Amino acid sequence: METDWLGTLLNTKFFVSCDLHPNLRKNEKNKFCIDCSVSFCKNCTVHDLHRQVHIWKYVYHEVVRVQDTEKYFRCSEIHTYKVNGEISVHLNSRGQSVDAKPPKAKSGGSCEDCGRYVQYPNRFCSIACKVSVNSKLKDQSIRTIVSLSPDFGNLSFKEKNSAETNASELESTISIAESREETKASPSSSQPRKRRRKDTPHRSPSF
Repeated sequence: METDWLGTLLNTKFFVSCDLHPNLRKNEKNKFCIDCSVSFCKNCTVHDLHRQVHIWKYVYHEVVRVQDTEKYFRCSEIHTYKVNGEISVHLNSRGQSVDAKPPKAKSGGSCEDCGRYVQYPNRFCSIACKVSVNSKLKDQSIRTIVSLSPDFGNLSFKEKNSAETNASELESTISIAESREETKASPSSSQPRKRRRKDTPHRSPSF
């Protein structure tokens, strides 16, 4: 995950003289302190116990060793180079290569941010390009969530109304059923009552 120190690292100029040690040897700034978010030289011992990254030169561009940087930032899917026997990645993009169409012997694609050639299965040519693409995807996700939030609210409202309607319909159904049961149990007042037939009166025998 990108942090504030990473943005500062990508925008810092290295291999310039240290202002704190102008008269000392090896005073070029080739290190970066993650805790203080500043560049420093070998003579700045105040950062010795802090988290730091060593910056190297490779064909006039700044690179960092994957082994050192991986502790603080995932370098996966970034095109790597071997510098002084160490696997390294570029800090910033070098732009699209002069040979836009690589030889057929090469297998790969283009950096998703700047278009420079990268070997498969890599997607980026530098840390800066990976940070840029991830930031765009993050912003896009946030905008999508914000744009969909009213629909979620309406959907919840509809579901609530639907639930209330279903409950009302169920209550009505139960009431009708109960009324029918009562009708079956009690005789209807409109139904004529059957009168009991009187027996034929018997006359007393005559003598």
